[in-house]
Amino acid sequence: MTIEDRLKKIGDCDIKIIKSEIVKDAKLVIFKFDEFDTSAAIIYNTGELFHLKDWQGGVPATQKDIEEFDWLSEDGKDAIVLDGLPRLLI
Repeated sequence: MTIEDRLKKIGDCDIKIIKSEIVKDAKLVIFKFDEFDTSAAIIYNTGELFHLKDWQGGVPATQKDIEEFDWLSEDGKDAIVLDGLPRLLI
């Protein structure tokens, strides 16, 4: 399943990736949904995906901005930001 397909399943809307930036062992992906709105996701090299809690708020412009936002795991669990990237505590 592609990143777009996974995000489409979460948001129940069309997704178009407009920017992708490597950050540590992951990618920061900025995407458009519903044609006009923009949101972000973090996808680790392992395939683990986190997305912004609020898809209608702002998006991190750079890696340094990631910690300023609230993140959810792909299955909707609240994440913490550790070492600059979202993570789940298990």
